[in-house]
Amino acid sequence: MKKIVFAVIALFVTVPTFAQTEMEEDENPGGWNFTLPISLSKDKADSMQEDWNPDLSSSFSLGFTGSAGSDDKVDINMGESFELAWNNISSVKAHLGKNSLFRIGIGINWRNYRMTGRKMFRMGNDGTVTIDDYPSGATPKFSRIKTFGITLPVKFYQRIGRNVFVAAGPELGYITYSSLKTRYTMGDEKFKDFNKGLKVNRFQVNIGAEISIHGIGIYYKYAPTSVLQSTYGPKICSQTVGIKFEL
Repeated sequence: MKKIVFAVIALFVTVPTFAQTEMEEDENPGGWNFTLPISLSKDKADSMQEDWNPDLSSSFSLGFTGSAGSDDKVDINMGESFELAWNNISSVKAHLGKNSLFRIGIGINWRNYRMTGRKMFRMGNDGTVTIDDYPSGATPKFSRIKTFGITLPVKFYQRIGRNVFVAAGPELGYITYSSLKTRYTMGDEKFKDFNKGLKVNRFQVNIGAEISIHGIGIYYKYAPTSVLQSTYGPKICSQTVGIKFEL
């Protein structure tokens, strides 16, 4: 977690280096432009009727995650599994035309894969995760895998209205933290199994698209990369549907 904090701080320390570049790009909107999450500049509003040169801000997203392409025993409940993300904490963009641009950013993502049925995640001494039945007589509460990491969204944006745009592209990710937790009761007694440091595929890939109107959007992401390494657990892939708010 300390490494992530230091990385975010380092991003903001580099701001002065790009300040002059941003001023120059205002004169040449066809080039690269460095943007920060909060921008007070509104002087481009009138010119956007002719040239789309928005100050894209960062965004906060909340999505519901379900299983897609996972092993049969993986029963991720989309109503109980979700992700939280702070997208594009900082980013760079390049205009490709009057109404289109290309953007690369960096953000953070927290995702929960939760099962609420009769099956549970269990981690062995060697780090292998299996899906087993709850102990006889147990009343399940939930069993989940949680991941936290850094994301690198790479997207193409196309304006289709004055304040409406669509975007699509991959989101690369690197998992820095993972844990497994299972809760259940037996009679009046509560039980909790907790493990961290799962054998995950640290490098992740998501493919998605979104549409945004006046700073509020909906998005879809599909993650073909399994959360767990193939030799240390079942295949867990996912799809996420959610909403984004520009900050």
